[in-house]
Amino acid sequence: MPAEAVIGDLAERTVVCKSVSSRRDFRSAQEPDLTVLKAQFFMAVIIRPEQPGDVRVIHDLTIAAFEPMSFSDGSEAPIITALRNDGDLTVSLVAVSGGDIVGHVAFSPVTIGAESHGWYGLGPVSVWPDKQRQGIGSALINEGLAILRANGAKGCVLIGDPAYYGRFGFRSDGNLSYQDLPAQYVQSLPFQSEPANGQLKFSPAFNR
Repeated sequence: MPAEAVIGDLAERTVVCKSVSSRRDFRSAQEPDLTVLKAQFFMAVIIRPEQPGDVRVIHDLTIAAFEPMSFSDGSEAPIITALRNDGDLTVSLVAVSGGDIVGHVAFSPVTIGAESHGWYGLGPVSVWPDKQRQGIGSALINEGLAILRANGAKGCVLIGDPAYYGRFGFRSDGNLSYQDLPAQYVQSLPFQSEPANGQLKFSPAFNR
């Protein structure tokens, strides 16, 4: 099932992200110390729903983004494929710059306690290593959360770094748990008044 058919009518959106380039300036052969000059500029990034022709690039991008991460077990790309095959890829967005896909984010349904409707999990989210720290991942996450809100979702949950995901409003209050993980890494963002309370279970694709 195409991702854009799973929830609402997803539209293309253009956002502006900051890019930073570095240039080493050697002053002379007698001065081996170098100065790194940073130039900031802004690039337009299109956020749009996944299309059938994007599948291979998303797979390769996800592998490249997670490969350097010490916490990764290499399951992220297969998880996205399994979510897609199971019809659980509720929202799948890509970021496009200069005609190339530079980032991707997935959202899929989760179960919290006895509640199996209205809550979604964020992730995996990937950006090519040379495009990271430029706001692309944040733009993808914000757009995905906006889509979930617009379609009446109850909220979103994730497993991740509180220092990073706190900027999007995710918090851990100790009422949401996942296996034996420390509570601070199990975070939620309610869209309505009902908080997340109970044991978190992700889609079956995460357990294969």
